[in-house]
Amino acid sequence: MLEIASNDISSSLLTQAKQCLTDKTALKIEGNNSRPKIANDQPVVVSLKEHTGVIQYEPSELVIKVRAGTPVTQIQTLLKQNNQQLGTDFPDYGNSTFGGAIATGQTGSGRPFLGAIRDQVLGLGIINGQAQALNFGGQVMKNVAGYDVSRLLCGSAGKYAIITDVTLKVVPLKNNITVELDAKADALTTIN
Repeated sequence: MLEIASNDISSSLLTQAKQCLTDKTALKIEGNNSRPKIANDQPVVVSLKEHTGVIQYEPSELVIKVRAGTPVTQIQTLLKQNNQQLGTDFPDYGNSTFGGAIATGQTGSGRPFLGAIRDQVLGLGIINGQAQALNFGGQVMKNVAGYDVSRLLCGSAGKYAIITDVTLKVVPLKNNITVELDAKADALTTIN
C-alpha cells in the first residue's frame, strides 16, 4: 500500500494569514509552484507544499478528503490500488497539488466526457480573507444546502481564500479494452 506523507500545518497557515491581515500585507499562495505564471508578485508567500496527506478515505464511500498540498499523482496511485480513479481528468504538470488544481480550475482533455474539476468537489476547507478557518460542502454526494462556495473557489486562483483541504468524488476504475487486428476487412467483420 502506498504511504503518503501526512503533515497538517493548518495552525501555521492560520497564523500567517492573521499576520498578513494585521499588517495589511497581500500574500501569494503556492503549493509546488507548478503554475508560477498565474501567480501575482506579492511580498508574503504562504506555502502549502508541506500541508500534505489523506485526511479521510473510505474506498466503499467513493469519497476522499486530502490536504491541499498533496500531489495529484500520489492520490491517483493510491486510488488505482483500490481500483478507483479521480472523477475527472486532473491536469498534471509534474508536481501539481490538489489545492493548485482546484484554484486554477483547469481540467484536462477528458472534460467533455468526465466533467470539470468543480463538478467533482464535494467540499473545501479554507482560510478566508479575515483569517478565519471555514469549511464548505460536505462528504456526501447530495449536499445541496446553502451556497455552493466550493464551486465558486474552483478557478479563483486563490483570490478569495487559501484552500487547505479538498473533498472529492472518486469513481471505479474504468476498464479499457484494446483490440489489434491485422487487416481492415478482418476488423469490420470481427467488430460487427
